[in-house]
Amino acid sequence: MSLMEYKGYLASIQYHEGDDTFIGHVINTQRDRFVFHGDSPKELRKHFKELIDFYLEDKEHVERPYSGRVTYRIDPAFHADLARAASLSGKHSINAFMTEILSKSVASVLEKRT
Repeated sequence: MSLMEYKGYLASIQYHEGDDTFIGHVINTQRDRFVFHGDSPKELRKHFKELIDFYLEDKEHVERPYSGRVTYRIDPAFHADLARAASLSGKHSINAFMTEILSKSVASVLEKRT
């Protein structure tokens, strides 16, 4: 899977041989779903930019890309175990520990899907 980025929005790109066309899906919005097409990579990029620019014109309904912040509630005892595990693994914070573990897990899942 190839990715395309414009103004903070990411799109996954696929080529459909039967239709001889490229299809893009904006992947980093939580609520809104966008699909765009092009007969060439150049045309696909043009349509992606037009789509995002048009979307951003409607400020009232715009959903921004993910912020990078995740709120996750856990049991206090597990929180203590998580802090201890982070420390034992040599990480300077729970955030660094979780980012490393989640990155590996996410990469594994995404590799299976491509």
